[in-house]
Amino acid sequence: MDVKDRWALVTGGSRGIGAATVRELAARGAKVAITWHTGEHEAAELSRSLPTSAEPLALACDVRRPGDIDRVAAEVRARGIEIDVLVNNAGTPIRGTFEDATAEQWDDAFALHVRAPALFAKAIAPGMRSRGRGVIVNVGSVAGLRGVPGITMYCTVKGAVIQMTRAMARDLADAGVRVVCVSPGIIRTDFHRAMSAEQKKLNEEKRIPLHREGRPEEVARIIAALVEADYITGENVTIDGGLTMRIA
Repeated sequence: MDVKDRWALVTGGSRGIGAATVRELAARGAKVAITWHTGEHEAAELSRSLPTSAEPLALACDVRRPGDIDRVAAEVRARGIEIDVLVNNAGTPIRGTFEDATAEQWDDAFALHVRAPALFAKAIAPGMRSRGRGVIVNVGSVAGLRGVPGITMYCTVKGAVIQMTRAMARDLADAGVRVVCVSPGIIRTDFHRAMSAEQKKLNEEKRIPLHREGRPEEVARIIAALVEADYITGENVTIDGGLTMRIA
């Protein structure tokens, strides 16, 4: 799909991969709406930095709250905006083993990483169906493909995102709507900046074949390319410098 003059909605779009995706889509001519939860200042700064042709719209939303998702969808419809691209990016690191995790933490993890993208897709997909076009991009993680110690809940919910993408793609294919997933590896965002110098050195020297962290802009370019790739649906693309290539 050519994104020029199409509306894209990016959840968690105020920083990191989300903000980079907003910039990339706007650079390709899209109009952009973003949701933010804790990044009000960043969302405002990002909106001011975009070309006026992007008509940036920033909306507060705690995606863990179904009512917030409904409110955002209603506000978009009230403005006469037709969303042709939905990027389900909102998320946060979740640390702890299954032995550490409480029932409430499990509920919160699924609400944020699995239920929220499903409900956003549910809210936006009917318009896509009626127009016979649209792309949904879910942001997963290589943690959804690997057993990573100390982050059981994160691995679990990101694995669910990858499988949900496949099921959504089958549900929407007959309507001409595509669903894809991207799974970043170690990307230079707030998530990974907290790593120790020793862990960073190990990653770059031993674990990542390309010997460097990725950049949010590199993930954003792949997201935009998948939006424009009209014959790809139901796929998960890893963006990790070869990290998961080592799985046997």
